[in-house]
This record gives sequence, structure tokens and C-alpha cells, in this order.
Amino acid sequence: MSEINYQEAYEREHEKCADLADKIVVLESEKEDLQFKLDRIKKNKFWKATGPARSLIHFAQRQRDRLSHCGGPKDILRKIRNKSRQKSLMESYGTGSFPDAEQRKKEEETIFPYMPKISILVPLWNNKREFQIQMLDCVMNQTYPNWELCLADGSDAEHSYIEELCREYAAKANGRIVYKHLDHNGGISYNTNECYKLATGDYIGLFDQDDILHPSVLYAYVKEINERGADYLYCDETTFKENDINKMLTMHFKPDYAPDNLRANNYICHFSVFSRKLLEGEELLARCICHECAHLHGQLYVDLVEGELMDTTAEPEEE
Repeated sequence: MSEINYQEAYEREHEKCADLADKIVVLESEKEDLQFKLDRIKKNKFWKATGPARSLIHFAQRQRDRLSHCGGPKDILRKIRNKSRQKSLMESYGTGSFPDAEQRKKEEETIFPYMPKISILVPLWNNKREFQIQMLDCVMNQTYPNWELCLADGSDAEHSYIEELCREYAAKANGRIVYKHLDHNGGISYNTNECYKLATGDYIGLFDQDDILHPSVLYAYVKEINERGADYLYCDETTFKENDINKMLTMHFKPDYAPDNLRANNYICHFSVFSRKLLEGEELLARCICHECAHLHGQLYVDLVEGELMDTTAEPEEE
């Protein structure tokens, strides 16, 4: 086997790099020339004046293409009916599934044989004001009363309003909101562990700062705990856009608890709630294999997919 002459190999690669660098210079020059021509076109008064007409033509072309894919008149009518039905179903799984005044009163007054305290852990970091308010409101509006919201905030000084909002809500939550401002942002794992240190509940729930809980989710979970003795619970979830829960992008109807599936695919995700006894001692998902796991059907957890979401991959700050 012949020896590799690394010096020659390096020189060949160096020549290739130099050649590519020359090509990049040429392409950059061509790009600047094309950009100059494009800018001249966009600044042309005739181009600006005909903008609305071009938009109308492009809209008509898109509709023509859409209709051509639908088939005949019957197919088009069926498409319209399906869209209407889809919108109705989304509403039925969205705000249409929220309890009315009568149902809310019934759930709020329900006394279960076992009324566990559920500690909801929410790590905070530079959340948007509107997302923060939505998150706090959806917990405050739960029909099941024995909850505890644990907030560990790693936000910077530019997002000081988060602390103000948390303390404002804590003042009217009868001691059910526990807030701690961290001296640094340690990332989602560190901040969640800090939340857990604040928790005193019998069950622990993991909740993201920019998502929303169904008003009856804790009620449904506690009902399941009493009926089945479940120590690990999760539900279906959906994603939405434009701050409208009914404008759903995806509806994730999850499979029931299946250990083999879970080992290969974390289909559970939100809204995970588990007993403190299950959490302490050993690795969580390994212990779930031998315990009572409950899957609650229904879109009880909502993910916002537009906007500035929490940076769950942010590197922890140096201490």
C-alpha cells in the first residue's frame, strides 16, 4: 500500500479552494449586477403602478390552478363542504370544547375522594408579554382548584415585565403561584429543575411558557387518577397560529400507552403529569413501563407555532 503524500494532497486542496474562491468572487459580482437591475425595475413608476393588477392576475391564476385540481363542479362542491366540516371540527376541538358556565360550575364544585395537589412546572426565559399572560390565564382558569404553578425565571433585564406579571398574578392566586427569579438562565433543564425545587404537589406537570392548557385538563386528569389510580398521564394536543386556537395546523391524536412504541418514539410529550413517587428514585420513562399510565383523549394541550418561542436549545450562561 503506497504512502499518502500529505503535502501534495494539501496543495491540491489548497488550489481547489483558491479556484472556488475565484468563482465566488465572479458570482458575487454577477449577483450585484442582477440586484442592481432588479432594484431599477422595482423603482420604476410603471412597475409600481401595475402592482395591484399583477397581484389580481396572480390571484386569479392560483385560483384557476386550484380549481383545475379539484375536478368537475361536483368535486368543487365536495371540497367546499369538506372545508366547512373541517372548520366546524376544529372549533369543536378548540373553544367549542371549553366548558360552559353550567359545566364549569359543576366541575369546580366536584369533590373527588382524592384531591391531589398538581404542581405545574414552567421554566421561563424572555417570554413575550402576550404569551406570558395567556399562559398564566389558562392556569388560573382551571376548573380543578388544587393546583400549584411553579415559575423559575431566567429572563434578562430587558424582560423584567415577566417578573412583574408573575408577581401580579401571584398576588391574586391565594398562594398557588410560586415565583423565583434566577440569577442566570441555565437553559430549559436547569430552569425546570429550579421549578421542581419549588413544587410541593403530589403530582408534577410539565408545561411550556408559550402554550395553553384546556380549562378542564386538570379536572380530567384528577378524575382519571381517582378512577384508575394513574400515576402517569398524558393527552392529545394541537398546534395553532395567529393567536386563534380554532385555527389549527395539526391535531395530534396520540396512541394509547404502548411501551415498545414509547421506547422508540416519544409520542407522549405534552401534557405530561406524573406522581411524585414515580418521579423520584429512578429514570422516569423506565419506571413508567411498570406503572399505571393513562391517555386522555381530546385536544387538552395547545401549542403556539408562530411567534418567538422559548429557546430550548440555548446554552446555559457561565456562572
